[in-house]
Amino acid sequence: MLEVNVRSAYLMSRAAIPLMRESGGGSIVNTASIAGLKPAGDEAAYSVSKAAMVSLTGTLALDFAAEGIRANCVCPGYMEMVMTDRRRDLTPEQQKARADGAAARVPLGRQGTYEEVAKAVLFLAGPEASYITGAALVVDGGLMLR
Repeated sequence: MLEVNVRSAYLMSRAAIPLMRESGGGSIVNTASIAGLKPAGDEAAYSVSKAAMVSLTGTLALDFAAEGIRANCVCPGYMEMVMTDRRRDLTPEQQKARADGAAARVPLGRQGTYEEVAKAVLFLAGPEASYITGAALVVDGGLMLR
């Protein structure tokens, strides 16, 4: 979990930053999770890896801001499809129960879509976010408010 969620982002940043320096700046957008901001029960490794992603993002933002390199991350909540390996084999009934549970817990009443997260990533990567760095943008339908 740490290899995929943290080390890969670190290695990608390490490879991309010299190229960003050469071109006068750039933007890194990592994928964390609300579990990185508020620990999730029964998912210690996942929560720790996503908290590390939030911290890595902040460190990159601090270390490279003077060079015109911004670093931010998105923190999705319940998503339309389960991505964690230990939950990938959910039956249709379990998937429906999960969606129903999200609908009951999330103030906006549903799971998020990957398209919604992608739009947040595009915003953070683009010129409209030129004064944003070190942010952990929560994309969770209000779940963190509960």
